[in-house]
Amino acid sequence: ACGGAETKVDDAPTTGYVIDGYIDNAFVFRDANDNGVFDSGEVNTLTDNTGFYSLGGDSTKQIIVDGTKSSAIDIASGNAFTGVLTAPIGSSIITPITTLVQHLIDDGLTQSAAEAAVKTGLGISANADLSTDPIADSQTGLYSAGVNVATLITAAGGGANGVIASEALAMSLKSATTMIDLTDVDVVSSILSTTNIADTETVALVVSDQ
Repeated sequence: ACGGAETKVDDAPTTGYVIDGYIDNAFVFRDANDNGVFDSGEVNTLTDNTGFYSLGGDSTKQIIVDGTKSSAIDIASGNAFTGVLTAPIGSSIITPITTLVQHLIDDGLTQSAAEAAVKTGLGISANADLSTDPIADSQTGLYSAGVNVATLITAAGGGANGVIASEALAMSLKSATTMIDLTDVDVVSSILSTTNIADTETVALVVSDQ
C-alpha cells in the first residue's frame, strides 16, 4: 500500500453564537490537536457584534472561545470578557453553562448526565434546552445562571484561572443533589478552596454580589 500525507478535513462551516450576553469580537478556534489551547494553523475567527461566528475545519473537533486573545466585549454589560468557553462537540451555542457541561464530559460523564447535574446544581429548569440561545428564547433562568458562572470566571481572572474556577464549580455540581447557592460567600469560597486561585474570598464576594 502507498503512504500519503494526511488529508486536511474542512467540513461545512459551523455557525452559532457566543453568549454571556452576546460577546462581540471573541476569538473562536477549532482545537484540531485536542490540547485545549490555540496553536498556529488552527482555524479561527472573531465573533461579530451579535456574538455570531462561522468557523470551518473538522466538525468533530472542539470549538473553544478564548477571550484573552482579542478585545472581547460582553455587549449586555459593556465589560471586557476574558474567559475561556467551550461546548460539547456538535454544539453551535457556546455559553458559560455549556462550558460546565463540557468539563463534566471531560471528567467522564455522558452529555445527558452532565446536563442533568448542571441543571440540578444551578437550579435550572429540567426542561431547559442548554443548546439554544437563552436570550432569543427568553429562558431567563438559564440566562441568569450563565451570568453568574461568567462572573465567577471573570472574577477569578479569566484565562487559565477562569478555567480553573469553572472546573472547580463543575466538580461541585457533579455531586450536588440540590441547588448550590452562588449568592453565599462561604459556598463560593468553599468551591474555590480546592484551587490555587489567589484571594478567593474577594472572588466569592464578587460572585455573591452578582
